[in-house]
Amino acid sequence: MKTITIEEVKQMKAADIRRYNENRQYAGNAATDQRIDYIERMSDEDYMKLHNEVAAKENAKAEAAKEKKASLSAERKATGKSKKAYREEYDRLMAAYKAGDYAAKEEAKKIAKYAF
Repeated sequence: MKTITIEEVKQMKAADIRRYNENRQYAGNAATDQRIDYIERMSDEDYMKLHNEVAAKENAKAEAAKEKKASLSAERKATGKSKKAYREEYDRLMAAYKAGDYAAKEEAKKIAKYAF
């Protein structure tokens, strides 16, 4: 999500109200009226702060996911094996597990994070 400015608040409020009205048949009249009333009564500054807090949290989650993926990639690269090699080894271990080797499943679990 992107953060919004005070100039964009009226457009965002109108879009929210329009979306609530479109979903009125699913949410019900009373719930929709309460949501619309809440948005209309909220000051522009409060609405902007609320939206920007949500955007900041979502951006932080996305950044954390990127960092986690980058750290896993760095760990895998440090081992010197490619993702394709890990995937082949994972497939081989899972085939062994299906054949009855239950220890192969544990080994496959250990390398799964590098294979996918």
